[in-house]
Parts: sequence; C-alpha cells; structure tokens
Amino acid sequence: MQFAEAGELCQRATLELLELESGPERGLEELRPRYDAVARCMHTLKGTAGSLGLEDVAQIVHRMEDVVAAGRAGDEPLDSDAVDALLEGLDQVVLRVRAHAGGGVEGVVDLERLVDRLEGLALPAPAGREVAAAPEREEVAESEARRWELRHMVDEEVQS
Repeated sequence: MQFAEAGELCQRATLELLELESGPERGLEELRPRYDAVARCMHTLKGTAGSLGLEDVAQIVHRMEDVVAAGRAGDEPLDSDAVDALLEGLDQVVLRVRAHAGGGVEGVVDLERLVDRLEGLALPAPAGREVAAAPEREEVAESEARRWELRHMVDEEVQS
C-alpha cells in the first residue's frame, strides 16, 4: 500500500468522521452519506492492506468497519467514544503503513488493545469478556496532539 494512498483514504475518512461527530443531531438519514463515505474508505484500506499482506493494518480496519456498520445500522449516530476510537484507528493505520514502508514504529500502540476497544464498540461484549477501556485523560491528550501532528503529516504527504 502506498503511503500516499493510505494517507488520502485516512484523511478523507477523518474528515467524514469529524462531520459525523459534529452533527449527531441531524439524524441517521441525513448522516448516511457520511457513513457510506467512511465505509468505502475503510473497505478500500482493508482490501489493499490484505492483498499486500499488511495483516495488522487489515485487522484494525476490519474492526473499524464493524464499528461504522454498527453506527449505520443503529438507532443513534456514533457517539464521541466511537468516533475517537475510529480516529485512533486511522492514526494507527497511517503509522503502521509508514512502519511497513521502513519509516519506524514510533507512536504505534498495542494492536490487541486497539482491536479490543474497537470490537467493544461494534458489538456487545460476550459474557465473561471485558472490553478494553477507553484511554486515560493523559493518553487522550497525547492522542489529540498526535492526531493533530498526523493530520498535518498526511496533508504534507498528499500534497507532495
């Protein structure tokens, strides 16, 4: 997967998710095109990652697709916890694609924790299994700073 392609898809999905988060009062029908756009980005990312053997990226995006599908099928728009988890997932996709391309693994988080968090948002937790908790406030602040940095990196990569 070329970094530029992944960056463009992640940037497009990020913008759509931010619109979803800022407009939950509009109702699901009005937001459906946004959900559809995010789902298309996720589907393309997952398929390309899978075909190139980037299993960690494909696994993250597959769980992100599940969260988006649950939001599309539900009675309520995605809440801010779900949008935050999806944005974290997109950040990790960018970082992991860069790591696979030889750019280092700085900022890459534990795959299992992220996948568990996404699974917990997509489906009810099975009996006896705990869902990964949302990150602590310090982690959220770090994540927000990292998200800002990644958005600017993605913008620079897309423009070049």
